Amino acid sequence: MLAVLPGWSPAAETNGISVVGIGKVEAQPTIVEMSGTIQGDAELAGDAVTKYHGNRQAAVDAIGALQIEGLTIDGGGIAIKSEMNEAQMQAMRRGMPAPAGSNKLSVSEPLKLRLTGVDQMDTEQLLETIVKIVDAGKDAGVIIGPKLDFNPYYGYQGNTSGALATFKLENIDELKAQAYEKAIADARKQATRLAELAGVKLGRVTGIREGAVPTNNQQQIVYAYPGMVNQEENDKFASTDLKQITVSIVLQVDFAIE
Repeated sequence: MLAVLPGWSPAAETNGISVVGIGKVEAQPTIVEMSGTIQGDAELAGDAVTKYHGNRQAAVDAIGALQIEGLTIDGGGIAIKSEMNEAQMQAMRRGMPAPAGSNKLSVSEPLKLRLTGVDQMDTEQLLETIVKIVDAGKDAGVIIGPKLDFNPYYGYQGNTSGALATFKLENIDELKAQAYEKAIADARKQATRLAELAGVKLGRVTGIREGAVPTNNQQQIVYAYPGMVNQEENDKFASTDLKQITVSIVLQVDFAIE
């Protein structure tokens, strides 16, 4: 574990050697995630809820019937919306007042289809597996990909070109720990070279900062733990392309000189 060094000040850099160390680790993605939406529509709220439950169970049964190891389905919370019926939407498109009538009620839930262990599959096997999941979901009524919302004035809105699959890393803690070690080693190598050129002896580490150097009016407390990664950080190490993902660490390291 790296040191925790509070209260850095730019003025301290004049007493030693400061360098930027970069550590990079590349790894094959281990997870593929696909987004989907389950929806039930009806004029009556009870009917909409019933349709939603039926569609959701059909989707769960269809995905489960594939018997794909490492595949899970997670829900993201139910949304209930009131939408105009077809006659009302047609009138709005023509610039006419919407006729009176019951609005359509929509009950929907975003789903996340998550497949682990994809690093153990070759490309062809993985593509075939993704196609099976997508086809089974669509046959069961799952809207695969970004959900588009209809606006009577502007039509369907949303990300119409969104990727169906996102590839992610599962072992971020381990990979970041390796990147930290490489960044420290890179910084020490550079500082050693500078010390030799200057004819001085490199001393101990006096400060470590992750990322960009603070400005003169900033103070920084360094928590340099190779690990303790939250979900937001995990999402940074993702790609919509099936390729190696780079975990990169940049450290500003200060060394004393003797």
